[in-house]
Amino acid sequence: MNYLLKIDHIIEVLAGANELGCSEELTELKSSVSTGSELLMAVTHRLKQMIEQDEKIEGLIGEEVRDLVFFCDSIGLSIK
Repeated sequence: MNYLLKIDHIIEVLAGANELGCSEELTELKSSVSTGSELLMAVTHRLKQMIEQDEKIEGLIGEEVRDLVFFCDSIGLSIK
């Protein structure tokens, strides 16, 4: 899985749905990490929180976030 493309796509979907606060937060988080695994874990964790807290966001990106969580699990990264 190309998780960088998936994360960028999720950010675009959120921005397109006028969820600018969420998309900006993820963009800032993405630029603040230093390694690929840190990026994957931090962004996936925050995305998981977002879909658990907001049904609209769940409807927009829930399936893609679950794909990221599954990918993390498959490579040994546990997302709480």
